[in-house]
Amino acid sequence: MSTSRRFWKISEMEFTKYLLGNFIYSGSVFLLNLILPALFKNQKLEEIAYLFQMIFFLASIFGLGLNIAFLRNSKDKSDELSTQYAISILLITFSTLILGCYPNNLISKWINVEELSSINHFVFYCSIALTNLYFLNRAVLNSRKQFGLMLSMSAWVTFLRVIVLLVLWLFNLTNLTNFLIFIFILPFLGEVIYFVGFLKTSFKRNLQVINFNFFKFITFSIEIYLSGALFIWSERLYLLELRARGSEHLAEVAFSTGFLGFISVFNMTFTSYFIGKIDFQDKFQIVQFVEKVKKYFAIFFVAVFILLGTMLFFVSRLYPEFGTMFFVILTVIFLKTGILSYLGFTNLLSKTLKLQRWDLAINFFRLVIIYGVLNFINAIDFIVELIVISAIAIIGELVLRKVILGKVKNSFIWNS
Repeated sequence: MSTSRRFWKISEMEFTKYLLGNFIYSGSVFLLNLILPALFKNQKLEEIAYLFQMIFFLASIFGLGLNIAFLRNSKDKSDELSTQYAISILLITFSTLILGCYPNNLISKWINVEELSSINHFVFYCSIALTNLYFLNRAVLNSRKQFGLMLSMSAWVTFLRVIVLLVLWLFNLTNLTNFLIFIFILPFLGEVIYFVGFLKTSFKRNLQVINFNFFKFITFSIEIYLSGALFIWSERLYLLELRARGSEHLAEVAFSTGFLGFISVFNMTFTSYFIGKIDFQDKFQIVQFVEKVKKYFAIFFVAVFILLGTMLFFVSRLYPEFGTMFFVILTVIFLKTGILSYLGFTNLLSKTLKLQRWDLAINFFRLVIIYGVLNFINAIDFIVELIVISAIAIIGELVLRKVILGKVKNSFIWNS
């Protein structure tokens, strides 16, 4: 068996554990979103659902693309890189917590959460910091091939969340402060312990970081961060705009968006795992990866439609008061995310083939166009507006995919 074929066989075995761990975690995200209306039936679902989405939004932005940059470079000078990665995580975490101490900071004003009480504002940013730490730790576990530990840690987070949800519901302790502390902080304390261990190990192994080209690493990280931030911003811009407008559809869109965590976490899992595995100098790996993505097109979208049907069924049974508009919104948003996720499997090669600047440029123009649609085309129906901005997002990914496949076809011997 060739080295490249052995690579794919081993990777599939590792990926099963990796995927299962993230499947369990994303299942807890799905469960959380599903029961939000029941938990907060006597409070404003709009605010809770919105904050729920902002935690994931800001955690993704504050990650700065470090996990992908770390995995992309982890094969070279791993000890030196681990030290730099640990320091970067430490700085990001403390910076996030400091922001939580100042309710009137620019980010809070930007996402319209500056009116939270001081305690809720701080707990909100603690939730962001620990959610971010969870995803940054996944890169470390991946690079160390600790897939069994990753599965255990994800199962523990999910188990704690289920127990806490039952306690909150049974004893009627459902307020914003309790929700954030017991759902986004307490279950992630294990992540803090793991990171402290990683930090100590990194410093013991390499106190003098002098050999690794940190400038190259951080430059790549910033490019990935900017590209990812622009993409996430364009994806959440509609939610932010609805909040600013005081739209009656904010709760419906925020609640619907919460169900996307299942697909989004899977997509993040796929990207984070393979970005550290694929060697851009190995032509066979690149070609095989593209062919595998094409091969699973039908299976992927059958799964998407099954998930969508399952969600529509459960939500309609649990919350019969939801009108037709909600189900239309959920369908449009979920199908758009499914398409983006599938295209994203191929488009992660932009990081491997060093086409991240194409990704950055496309995401910038996508954000500008969506902003223009939301702010300068006023006489447009709500659903039409949602479909238009969804189409713009998909077109952006199709353009990037065309650029990547063109690069693969021109660089390697490949018959599509």
